[in-house]
Amino acid sequence: MEKKKSIARNDEQVQREKRTNEEVIPVIQEHAIVRKEIVETGKVRIRKKVTEEIATVQIPVINESYHIEHVPVTPKILDTPPPAVRYEGNKTIIPVLKEITVVQKKYQVIEEIHLTLKLTETPLVQEITLRKEHIDIERSGNNPT
Repeated sequence: MEKKKSIARNDEQVQREKRTNEEVIPVIQEHAIVRKEIVETGKVRIRKKVTEEIATVQIPVINESYHIEHVPVTPKILDTPPPAVRYEGNKTIIPVLKEITVVQKKYQVIEEIHLTLKLTETPLVQEITLRKEHIDIERSGNNPT
């Protein structure tokens, strides 16, 4: 058993020696931080000046007006309405309409119906059930009522 213990101790010593011979190399990562700053690089000044000037211009002005004339016409009864608007040169003619109702009703006799009362008696034999009620009263005791 002592051999086994000494072998195990030797293995531990070898491991320690290996660890002391190892070098640790750090791994580094860089991060970029981006910022924005306002930097004044110069100045600008703007001035505005308004001047006024009077000018004469000619503007043509056109006025339109209409002469309205009501022209009576002889009444005509038409089966269909006339055109809504018609034109004669620079004149526009608009008819004014009035709708009238014509109702005509006449009667013609095409037939007459005559009704005469006639009585007829026919004997009928039929069996029917008739109901009849009978009442029996029995009294007991000394009460005469």
